[in-house]
Amino acid sequence: MMEEDLRLFTAMDFSPQLLTCVNSCGIVYPYKGVDGMIKVEDILAANRYGLENPAAFLGYRTPVLACAQYWGQEGIDLSRAQVVQGWRYGNSETGISYNYADDKSEHGLSLAALEGEDEIGSSIWFCDRPKIHFSGILLPSRGSDGEPLILPVGGENYDA
Repeated sequence: MMEEDLRLFTAMDFSPQLLTCVNSCGIVYPYKGVDGMIKVEDILAANRYGLENPAAFLGYRTPVLACAQYWGQEGIDLSRAQVVQGWRYGNSETGISYNYADDKSEHGLSLAALEGEDEIGSSIWFCDRPKIHFSGILLPSRGSDGEPLILPVGGENYDA
């Protein structure tokens, strides 16, 4: 046998096949939505998965669902949370806000205001952007500037 034929296989040789197998078995993505758009029931299922699996290392590709799982792993049950409407200045690519001052995720989408309420004062820095309306599950905490946080529905579900 020639030396070229004596090849040792590494994990990198098998990783595409392994990931395909793991994904198709539902190990990486524990809940699959139905039509490609995030719904309230998708968020609640991801949250329930986090509550039931607080030490789970693997989770969702969809940022909103990953945050729902995070809240569950933190012991926060969203099953009784309100579904609310609100607005913010500017759209969100991921559905999740980032706090650049503290260099961390808000684990939800920050809104300038909920419908029927006054907007937060810090939104003045963003008022040159278009006003965009969102609907979603109201989270039990506030953003770094005291703004309401939601897990929005209607965005693309990468786990569907």
